[in-house]
Amino acid sequence: RLTDKAVEKIKFILEGQEKSLEKTYLRLGIRGRSCSGPVYSFALDEEKTENDDLLVQDGITLVNEKIFSKDLNGIV
Repeated sequence: RLTDKAVEKIKFILEGQEKSLEKTYLRLGIRGRSCSGPVYSFALDEEKTENDDLLVQDGITLVNEKIFSKDLNGIV
């Protein structure tokens, strides 16, 4: 789950970039692994695919590729 502060910040960023909450997603991913574990990535994305899992919280849609779902469980 996103913290209240994270939700506020994401909405602020989207508003500043004139992006719609309904058409813009927060994409979570893993860029690789290091000796201390996964290297996480976060980005705004305007596309989702059938290979994505979705989670909606406070109007923000988080997406990630299904192959990363197990590794991302609990980090948000």
